[in-house]
Formats: sequence, C-alpha cells, structure tokens
Amino acid sequence: MLIISLTLNVMARRVGILIGCVRASPFCYCNRVYQLMRFILGLLLLCVYVRTLQEGFTCIRIGEPPYVKGELNVQLLLKGEYQRIDLQNTYVQNRMDSSFELVINGTEWAMHMNFTKYHQDTAFVLRNLEISRGNESYSADSSPKFMTSLSKIFVCSSHFEIPLDNDASLSMANITLQAFNTQPTTDTEICPRDMKDNFPVTQLTGAALGLVIGGVIVALAGVAIRKHFYPENKHVDL
Repeated sequence: MLIISLTLNVMARRVGILIGCVRASPFCYCNRVYQLMRFILGLLLLCVYVRTLQEGFTCIRIGEPPYVKGELNVQLLLKGEYQRIDLQNTYVQNRMDSSFELVINGTEWAMHMNFTKYHQDTAFVLRNLEISRGNESYSADSSPKFMTSLSKIFVCSSHFEIPLDNDASLSMANITLQAFNTQPTTDTEICPRDMKDNFPVTQLTGAALGLVIGGVIVALAGVAIRKHFYPENKHVDL
C-alpha cells in the first residue's frame, strides 16, 4: 500500500507539471509527454512483474504486537510442484525476552516460525521454520534466514526460497516484518536480493521501452508543430 500511495503521488505531480507546461510551450509539452510515458511504462512493467510473482502465493497478514507485525506471501514446493497452502490465523507462543514462536495455521496446514534476537540484542533473525499437515512435516535448519535491526522494518519484494527437509522448500515474496519492536516507523532495511534484481527488471526495461515510445511521440509532436508554424512563416515572407 505504501508503494502504491507513493506512486500515485508521483503520477499526480507529473500530470500537474504536464498541464502547466502545455500552457507555457508546445516544446516543453513534448518533453513532458516523453517523461510521463517513460514513467507509466515502468510502472506497468512493475505491476506485471509483481502480479506474476504473487500468482499462486498465499498472502499472510500478521498483527501480534508487541512481538511481530507485517505481511508475507508464501508457497510450498513439494515433489517439484508448487502448492498453495491455506494459512490465515496467527498467534504467538513460547514468549521470552530474546525469542518467540509465531504460529500461522489454516484448515489443513500450520507453520511455526522462530524469531530470536541477534548481535547483542540489536537485531532479529528468523531461525527455525516448520510446516506441517497431519503427519507430514517439513523443517528448515536453524541458520538465520534473514536479519534486520530491531528499529527497522525488513522489506523484501523479491522471490527467494528456504530449503526444507524431505525434498521440499518454502518460497517467500513481498515481505514486510517487524519483530520485538512493533512501534510505527518509516526506517526500512531492504534485502540484498531486491537491490540486485529490481533495478534491471523495472528500471532498465521500462526506460528502454519508454525511450522508444517516447521518442516516437516526440517526433510526431515535432512534425505537427512544424506543420503548424511553417505556413505562418511562409505567409510573412510573401
């Protein structure tokens, strides 16, 4: 929701600049159209990428203050096939000063996530993770899956997998999490995969297509302006 809000604000500002520019100069208008088209194309590519990424994922909203809050999307890979798992309800158990267990369950599946404080209680990590259904159980090792400062929100839009035993793995995407400190904050810690993956997908592709289509628009607008002014100049010469 924060990303959508910021995007709409940027679009509103650019449209306002475009309207003011039309009144000032047709040449400025062409340039603003070109910039606006680049921005819209980049946004559309981002939406397509996120929609494709989220297909088949289960969105889980977590609100268990003062221990943990946020949102994440998960999908289970079993025997080479992705399965959508029904997970809805959340609660916290085994509450201690330096650790707690988040339980997320549904009609069939249950997931247990163990969060612990790290680096002399300045950060938190996700350690143990287990998914079960009846007699089936799939567990991850105890190594940290990600780490974030206690004063920040962990943010990761990219898709990454956590290996589980019994030839399974858990896919996660679009994560926003606070643990041990759920006070409102705007400080975020972006996962390394986002820094590596998001730039070429959303910006390079959007900019390339924007340059092509924007260039065509500017060229056509330039021809129209030339046709508009050329007869007037010719009339003055006569």
